[in-house]
Amino acid sequence: PTLTSTSQNLMKYSPELRECFTNRERTLKYHKTYTKFNCEAECLTNFTLHNCGCVKFSMPRDIKTAVCNATRLKCVLDAERNWLSFGEDDDMKKECKCLAACTEIGYEMQLLQTNFDYERMFKSYGYDLSKMPG
Repeated sequence: PTLTSTSQNLMKYSPELRECFTNRERTLKYHKTYTKFNCEAECLTNFTLHNCGCVKFSMPRDIKTAVCNATRLKCVLDAERNWLSFGEDDDMKKECKCLAACTEIGYEMQLLQTNFDYERMFKSYGYDLSKMPG
């Protein structure tokens, strides 16, 4: 785990100068705790709602927000792709003001990936691959 905290001496400065928000300074509509990730999730939700008139079922939303059905899937995917293509300096992302949280616990992790040699595995079990479909 990684703990990030901000000195009390820095709290007298504006969030823009110290580059972080506290939970009291920045509240979110769908999340109780302010984090940069939660803020960005809400911005993506708002962007998708604005562009598609609905949101993906996995996005944060209130009971009044429409969930996109399969006919709107392309719009949702396009909105997500567009949002992710915006740089940090893009006006759309600047408008969200998703700064880091002044106090946050994070976890670093690694993902490892390797090729799965299915032919070798089946041969080790004595299967004749020429008799297997596909």
